[in-house]
Amino acid sequence: MSSSMRIVIIEPDASGGMVHFAYMLGRGLSGLGARVTLITAHDYELSGLPHDFEVKTEFTLWSRMDSGRSNPQVDSWMGRLHRKVIRRAWRALRLSSEMWRVVGLVASGRPDIVLVRPFPLPGRGLMMAKLKRAGATLIEVSHEFEPRDAIDPLAARLERMLASTGSRSIDLRLFLGASVRERYALLHPRVPGRRLQVIPHGDGEMFELLADSDADLDGRFGIEDDDAVVLFFGNLRPSKGVSDLLAGFAGAKRPPNARLLVVGYPSPDVDAGALVEQARALGITDAVRFDFGYFPNELVAPMFRLARFVALPYRSATQSGPLHVAITFGKPVLATRTGGIVDVIEDEVNGLLVEPGDVPALSAALERMLSDDDLIERMSAAVTRDRARFRWSEVAARVLESAETVSSPDRS
Repeated sequence: MSSSMRIVIIEPDASGGMVHFAYMLGRGLSGLGARVTLITAHDYELSGLPHDFEVKTEFTLWSRMDSGRSNPQVDSWMGRLHRKVIRRAWRALRLSSEMWRVVGLVASGRPDIVLVRPFPLPGRGLMMAKLKRAGATLIEVSHEFEPRDAIDPLAARLERMLASTGSRSIDLRLFLGASVRERYALLHPRVPGRRLQVIPHGDGEMFELLADSDADLDGRFGIEDDDAVVLFFGNLRPSKGVSDLLAGFAGAKRPPNARLLVVGYPSPDVDAGALVEQARALGITDAVRFDFGYFPNELVAPMFRLARFVALPYRSATQSGPLHVAITFGKPVLATRTGGIVDVIEDEVNGLLVEPGDVPALSAALERMLSDDDLIERMSAAVTRDRARFRWSEVAARVLESAETVSSPDRS
């Protein structure tokens, strides 16, 4: 396949992990000679970074992140109804309308490849068919293909149904881990194996590009130079297991200088105030620091450098962006055996793995990683060696190699 092909990446999220992934993938593909266009929303947060590819801000949507909002939970039943039903329905219809318009623009340009992710939208099948008729090879990057968080069973079924529409038009699905691919293949046995490929999740190089070398995070978080910092970073969702982490930290035998830093933007289904109250009830308020706003990208690198290790006690997951940011900065990871995380973390080598929801095991692992300096040093060295596997040039090369398997004249 020619490296000078025209590739369009459609990513309506203008901030957060999805557009970070799209930006870095665009850089990687462009570095291999492809002509890349990223289509995103008007409030694109990475506009100040260097771009060797084209960006079009076509989507007009709501703001996903509000740095001033720390606890979005609304306790009244009217608030819950609005959040879970009315707002979600309105946003789905608005995104669907915007996606129709963008698909029309993309189809008119007749690109060689279009990269999308599995949006659960009304009319998705017709959208994918339109791109297919324009001659594009359609590649779906399956960050998540089934609901992660506990929602109403009927809503979950509807979400899965909407996300799967247009499946016949998709030429190739890319999964961020072999375990995730196996899960999809089990659920969809009729999809030919050659149309299900695995690529690595790229590292956190973007945060190195953005890093503020003069940041004073010790003061922001109330951290001393000799503190042993356990870091959780990422959007706060029920599936992230933060309440398990708080309970595990409280149950661990900790050195006096141990600190737990929880940094993330709460989803509408997470009550940030309840997490603060849980820490108080557990008696660990003095050792825990919360930062519930949308954390500035330029402060991510210095924050990771503060950490002794990173804790990601997910109850369910496909893959994890913060996991790969930890790899970027040579930080061992305490994680759970779920999704594609097991394809990245090797227990006792570059981190420790426990079962999701196993708080006693989480406490024991926290104790080890807080007390054993030799263990941390050995794991940090392994993480540093691992980084080469997750360079974005490698991710981009794997995308093009996978596309070749479905773009040959004899493809079925």
